[in-house]
Amino acid sequence: MAKKETGAFQFASFDRETLQERIYRELRRALMSGAVRPGQVVSSRTLAEMLGTSPMPVRDAIRRLVTEHALIALPNRTMIVPDLTEKLIDEIYKIRIVLEGLATEEAAARISKAELKEPAALEDKMVERLSAGKIADYLEANWQFHFSIYNAAGLPQLLSLIEGLWLQIGPSISRQRPESHSH
Repeated sequence: MAKKETGAFQFASFDRETLQERIYRELRRALMSGAVRPGQVVSSRTLAEMLGTSPMPVRDAIRRLVTEHALIALPNRTMIVPDLTEKLIDEIYKIRIVLEGLATEEAAARISKAELKEPAALEDKMVERLSAGKIADYLEANWQFHFSIYNAAGLPQLLSLIEGLWLQIGPSISRQRPESHSH
């Protein structure tokens, strides 16, 4: 933490991102990439231990994820990753097709040759991980691949909608055969 001097008083400069925000972002990444499985029960205490922090910032992040329908709060102070019905999965996929198609069209119109290197490298990584049978690593690369394209669209509101859908569907993606949801 750097110190900035203003007259006789020194202020410490802080990272703009709080611990709560970093935990929230990490939990979102785990959900969207399929690292967390449907039906998995989690507690703020266990997550705090895994993340090496106190339960308070974890609880705040979990509350946000419950609001976003990525987790369901249980009466015993634990959360469960929703196990989506086939009907809801079908609905989410129909919406994703439209929104992600739009994001891809926008990205294709805006992306530079230099920016195309990232999705190409991620596609290679996906193939490599899948060939090696490293499914968890494949799922992470698959998520990164898709979002490298959606980010290139330059439409933050659209990206936010897509992220909300991936938060809900991400854990269910891990149940599918990798070939069915790769690029």
